[in-house]
Amino acid sequence: MDFLKLGVFLLGISALILASIALHAYLTRPLGPYEKFWAYCDFNTVIIRANEDLRNVSVLDVNGTLICSFNEIPKGSDKICKVGREGVYRVVSGREERAVICRSPIAPTPAPGGD
Repeated sequence: MDFLKLGVFLLGISALILASIALHAYLTRPLGPYEKFWAYCDFNTVIIRANEDLRNVSVLDVNGTLICSFNEIPKGSDKICKVGREGVYRVVSGREERAVICRSPIAPTPAPGGD
């Protein structure tokens, strides 16, 4: 048996094993900071998207007045809360809190030189 061929074969096997370990580590790494939920405002409606099961979620105005409350939001679900006017709102779930700014859409203006 030729030891040179055996050595090359063993080096190839070890390279495949190392490549598979590196690929596994790359595919299973965390993708940055994990957010329990996202919140944003569109057309004076606060939209809450849950990335995990949430309990006791509240939407408060800037003065702390309760606007909406949800006992539970399942993972992967969205809930909406109509706030009614522009302003800054807080979305609170446990210890996490997000600030959301609601603005009215900007009305389009005609282009200069048009009809």
